[in-house]
Amino acid sequence: NCNPLDITMKAIDNIVKNWDGKWGVYPNLGIGDPDPNGIIDIIHTNDELLSIMELALNCGANIIGACCGSNPSHIALLKNTFFD
Repeated sequence: NCNPLDITMKAIDNIVKNWDGKWGVYPNLGIGDPDPNGIIDIIHTNDELLSIMELALNCGANIIGACCGSNPSHIALLKNTFFD
């Protein structure tokens, strides 16, 4: 939860190797170090988000979503891309 996309991508391999239960990812979309106040001004592109979510689903994720820096349009994008 709330990991940057690059850490989420690296974690997927560890999850697959070490966990046989259900799992999911819902990364934050911020680029760079988090602001101490939680403000995210610069976010990854939709294509970057979709690429990580496709990897997660292909590796067996049961839940996908997004956290800080996302908005309802990002969740709609995930739904429309992967579940319609």
